[in-house]
Amino acid sequence: AVSLIPGRSRCSIFPGRGCGARGRARPAHARMAHVEPDMAPPRAGDVRTSPAKRLKADEVCAASAELDLLLDVAIRAVAHASNLAVAVQAGRRARGTGDAISKDDSTPVTVADYGVQCLITEFLAHATGAGDSLRLVAEEDAELFREGTRATEVAEVVQLLNEHFPFEEVGARSHYQRKQFSASDVMELLHRGRDPGGRDGQFWVLDPIDGTKGFVRDAQYAIGLGLVRDGEVIL
Repeated sequence: AVSLIPGRSRCSIFPGRGCGARGRARPAHARMAHVEPDMAPPRAGDVRTSPAKRLKADEVCAASAELDLLLDVAIRAVAHASNLAVAVQAGRRARGTGDAISKDDSTPVTVADYGVQCLITEFLAHATGAGDSLRLVAEEDAELFREGTRATEVAEVVQLLNEHFPFEEVGARSHYQRKQFSASDVMELLHRGRDPGGRDGQFWVLDPIDGTKGFVRDAQYAIGLGLVRDGEVIL
């Protein structure tokens, strides 16, 4: 899972490495160091390597390259979302307001939770090419906003998305047409995090602000994102 602590720019996948240009996923040849001996890529002139073993090694390389791409997308998504979260904290300090909202189960939530979840949902859908078929199990939903008493918070989430979503970056990687977000977009994006998960297929898992109480106190928190395939965590 990608777990970034905003302000420290560190990624838990590679301890001690940043999530910028130096924090990119390892290339395929680096990942091959973890391949079982009988699955290692053949060396030039190695007449002992059978066609079956060469095919298995090619499959491992292809799978590794796919994970590299997905990891790169995940790190970028979390990095952009962390900028939004840091901006919420800065605004809260400047205004002296912005305490957490209490959900029906008495757990706290902030506009940062909603903003981060919406940003990552939209980024993954288009940066991975999944579009409307993106599967996501996420922490938050739109229930609080459907009550009609949180118009101020909805407007703040919309503003945060319009200020921090990387429109140009996503547009350069796909045929992305959106130029700004609306309140209805926020509701739709939150609804898309309701996938039931399970042991079949591939889906992302997201905790937008892991440690909301710490977030409100300007203490430690993290943005957690993982990828599950057929019941196993692969990122």
